[in-house]
Amino acid sequence: IALLFREVKPRGIRIGFRSDSIDVGKLAARFGGGGHKLAAGAKLSGSLDEAVEKVLAAAREYLGEEDQT
Repeated sequence: IALLFREVKPRGIRIGFRSDSIDVGKLAARFGGGGHKLAAGAKLSGSLDEAVEKVLAAAREYLGEEDQT
């Protein structure tokens, strides 16, 4: 998967989720976002560092779950 983090205003982060095979729509939904299986997005409040930490941790967990299915 690919993740793109953009700070759109102070303490406002937009995240783009992309993949060629993993359902990133489900991952984005964990953050109140949505989209399609291979392209999704979400918005978070907080610092860029906090957003990166949260989303990467969730992505690692999600990818571990995907390996087991």
